[in-house]
Amino acid sequence: MDIVGIFGEVSKTMRSDFKRVQKAIEKHPGLKGNSYEEIVRKFLREYLPESLDTATGLPVNSNGNF
Repeated sequence: MDIVGIFGEVSKTMRSDFKRVQKAIEKHPGLKGNSYEEIVRKFLREYLPESLDTATGLPVNSNGNF
């Protein structure tokens, strides 16, 4: 499988996870952000080298902007 196919499959899985979370917590909107963060964190942990890690917070670019 090529890289486009791999990312296509990963994005399908993430969209499915997002939809599942959305249905599960539609009456608790405060939990949505944390749940979405966890899905992205799980993805990053799977594909980033072990020397890098993820945490909670706001994403910041190289210029220090949110």
